[in-house]
Amino acid sequence: MVPSLIQHCVNEVEVRGLNTVGLYRVPGPEREVKELKDKFLRGKGVPNLARYDIFSVCGCLKDFLRSLQEPLIGRWFWRDFDIASQISDSVKRRSEFERIIDELPPPNQDTLAFLILHLLRLVVHFLNYDY
Repeated sequence: MVPSLIQHCVNEVEVRGLNTVGLYRVPGPEREVKELKDKFLRGKGVPNLARYDIFSVCGCLKDFLRSLQEPLIGRWFWRDFDIASQISDSVKRRSEFERIIDELPPPNQDTLAFLILHLLRLVVHFLNYDY
């Protein structure tokens, strides 16, 4: 239940962006980011992401997430997350986080899991990469 835009942008980043300095930090050209997002949202197939700068692909993903009417972790859960993050016992903290995540709608759970796995792959890559 992960939006197509997220799936394709993440896959493109993992295929050709892993060795890019500034990934998700350097902004893509605003015009390209908007054009790419519009192509996805019009729903006429998947744009050829190889034609776009990797920073535009990242920018498209970030812009899409910012534009959601309700964030992946709804505003009504932020207080619960804050309280859970302050639990000192790691087992109880993890259990509380799992309980909260289980209350999210399934598309939010799937998308959150997909993005977290992507970010973990980035971290592992960068930790193993010699600059």
